[in-house]
Amino acid sequence: MSIALVLLIASLALQLVAAALAIRLVRVTGTLGGWVLIATAAALMALRRGMALWAMAMGHRQPKVAEEALALVVSLLLVAAMVRLGRHLGEARAARDRLASSEAKYRQLVDQLPQPVFETDRTGILTFANRAALERYGYSGADLENSLDIYGTLVPEDRPRAMER
Repeated sequence: MSIALVLLIASLALQLVAAALAIRLVRVTGTLGGWVLIATAAALMALRRGMALWAMAMGHRQPKVAEEALALVVSLLLVAAMVRLGRHLGEARAARDRLASSEAKYRQLVDQLPQPVFETDRTGILTFANRAALERYGYSGADLENSLDIYGTLVPEDRPRAMER
């Protein structure tokens, strides 16, 4: 078995691994877009390597060591990048999940307080209000979903002063 043939087979295998890793990253990230394109590109690269292998088996062409070595290096880099991205994106997703869990615990705790507690974004839109706040000020969860503007609840002459803070 020639060195070029070994390189060709190794490159073919690595490109299939890269395609599988890209599909796995769809599950890790929850997005299709780019990962399907990368998986398709890796699968097409593997198909090209397979066609070269077929041509060699049929006696039509002998692979060149330099070409196959380059293809192998590209395949190795692709797989290494996918593994590294998978780790990074997996860690980022785990951190987002931990943050969401922590926020849910915080909101549940705050919702049990007897004092009104609310949160706004920088533009004054209410993003959270506990049960005590809703009951005390006569609002509902639907009011929050409809982008309730806290500044709109103030008398007009107090709005500029409140917006300064």
